[in-house]
Amino acid sequence: MSEGRLDLSAKFAPPAPAGLARGRLLDLAAHRVVLVLAPAGHGKTTLLGQIASRFPGTVVWYRIDAADRDPAELAGRIGRALGKAGLAGDCRSFDDVAAALDAAGRDLLLVFDDFHAVAGSEAEHGLARMIALAPPKLRVVLGARRVVGLDVPALRVYGAVHVVDADDLRFRSWEVERLFREIYHQPLPPEDAATLSQRTGGWAAG
Repeated sequence: MSEGRLDLSAKFAPPAPAGLARGRLLDLAAHRVVLVLAPAGHGKTTLLGQIASRFPGTVVWYRIDAADRDPAELAGRIGRALGKAGLAGDCRSFDDVAAALDAAGRDLLLVFDDFHAVAGSEAEHGLARMIALAPPKLRVVLGARRVVGLDVPALRVYGAVHVVDADDLRFRSWEVERLFREIYHQPLPPEDAATLSQRTGGWAAG
């Protein structure tokens, strides 16, 4: 598989909407910054894809990996993602990215999956600063397995950020019922759904 094809499929394109749409989680997209923070297998990418599919404006998706730890490289690749969404895409620094976002003049959702892959790097700190100073029309959703460099407490003071953690992502018993009825088309009695939820701890992969 060529690098370009890999980029298009795995880094710049959101996954097709899948799984059970849970309103209590999707409503969180109204916050300016949403951090979905949980270990692997808890359904982070599924939720990010659902949020992206329902956003009424322009969506820019980028899946971060270890090759993005260089700030100039990451800024350039985010610029490519902006270009695929019809925005100015020639970015060599986070200042260029910020300028492109300011110039967009439209409702925009920026989604970064696997944000933890650049934890502790200059790329993480530059991206965190850019997010903190983002224009009001921009919404940002981040998926990460562990705490990242965003100053979450400071952003919370201004009501700008909401953290969705592993407990939020846990399936409640009534959601297990809906999952089997609406997605798997194999309805479960309420007591069986409650037992399954208890045994798996509501873990999505379980």
